[in-house]
Amino acid sequence: MRQKTLGQQVNNNKPVDSSRLRLGITNFGPISRGVLDLRPLTVLVGPNGCGKSHVATLIHSIINAECEMSNLLVLDQKNTFGMKNLVEEAGRIADAHQAGADTVNSDIWMLYIDHKFQVLFEMLSANFSSTHTNLIRLGEKRFELEVKSEIINGSISCADVIDANPTEKIPLIVNFSKHVSAQDLDISKMLHEDGNSLILDIPYFSNKATEAYMIIQWLIAPLHFIQAQFERCIYFPAERGGLTLAYKSLTLHFYSSLGMTNANLIDSELTNVSTQFLGLHLMSPDHKTEFASLVESFEENALHGNVIAQENTTKSLSLAFKKDGSALSLSRSASSVKDLAIFLLYLKHVAKKGETIILEEPETTLHPDNQILLARLIAKLVNVGLRIVVTTHSPYFLEQLSHCVMAGSSQAGKGFREFADDERLNKDSVAAYSFEEDDGGYKMVPITVDYEGIPQHDFVNASEKQYNELLKLEQD
Repeated sequence: MRQKTLGQQVNNNKPVDSSRLRLGITNFGPISRGVLDLRPLTVLVGPNGCGKSHVATLIHSIINAECEMSNLLVLDQKNTFGMKNLVEEAGRIADAHQAGADTVNSDIWMLYIDHKFQVLFEMLSANFSSTHTNLIRLGEKRFELEVKSEIINGSISCADVIDANPTEKIPLIVNFSKHVSAQDLDISKMLHEDGNSLILDIPYFSNKATEAYMIIQWLIAPLHFIQAQFERCIYFPAERGGLTLAYKSLTLHFYSSLGMTNANLIDSELTNVSTQFLGLHLMSPDHKTEFASLVESFEENALHGNVIAQENTTKSLSLAFKKDGSALSLSRSASSVKDLAIFLLYLKHVAKKGETIILEEPETTLHPDNQILLARLIAKLVNVGLRIVVTTHSPYFLEQLSHCVMAGSSQAGKGFREFADDERLNKDSVAAYSFEEDDGGYKMVPITVDYEGIPQHDFVNASEKQYNELLKLEQD
């Protein structure tokens, strides 16, 4: 599908060759305004409560909504784009053709566009576990989002209810032809654009029932064709260490969300993001991904052991930390192991290229030396095909990512020999944003990433305050 421009806020003429998503935000949560351009590595830096998690959750919602849109089970359940719509529209098109029309205009594509936004609205509600009006910044009357991705393009606003204004307004025209051969029945060849219309070329059938059945399949096919190129987004929240230790009881929430248990749930306010994280405990430890060797090297250097998952007699996973030939339960392991366990296991056993991984505050329980090693691992993962969003409060972690960018610069020369090729980051693959106070909220401001790396204004200011404080103490 063609890429449409958004409103003035997001259409800022920035290059988007490596961008996965462009997101404009106004008065959402604590965020007053800002525009984010998602890159293979996106870094969010700012004070507590400034909106980093709100941005990360928006990214998670949009990408996973894209992945849900051509799920046939979802299509059956949604009134906006259910199988009933498809059957009725296919019958109408077949009737028109049997009556002599070789070209039929269809509104089914506009129903699909409406469906896209309906799925996104439901994803937002689940991920934030809050009504839409509660997401409006305090003191304001509405929030606005502008989304530009491969599947969802348009503006979203909320005052009392959510309204969508899709940028994409492409009518679908079905063309019947006796000259379409069997070898041309490839949706990538059948579907094309002509001016402001989407054209679907399909073969001529003399039998109405057969024709109607095939039309249904071809109306569904574009959804799969478009969606197939996207991988899901996985969120590792800041509270992952506590969730990991309590997963045996909290997993009831995950099962309940799937309708698989009637057990009484403990009282909590778990969001959909946390519930998805709990579901990761059900991963199979038998499969190894192409990232496994990178992760195992990090584990040995930083943790001096390996996180393992084994199926027990009840077929659930037992998580442990293997060190010096012995396996320790997570409850007896270091806090760094508890915090990173599911993240590392996911990378070793589940992750796929093209996925987006959101990792909040990866430095929380790590010594600075290990923060540096983790930053280098992040660089390696980005270079082998994962998209990663990180939020951080650590000058050590951010400085190491900055060094990876400097090492990847064409101007770095031979001065960075200690960096392996897979640890060097292309500056054009990295985006960074800070959050600054703005009219009772925070505005999201892009940080320039160039051959000198990623500036650290937030942390420099804090260091200056401490240094000035030290000078006064010494003078006294």
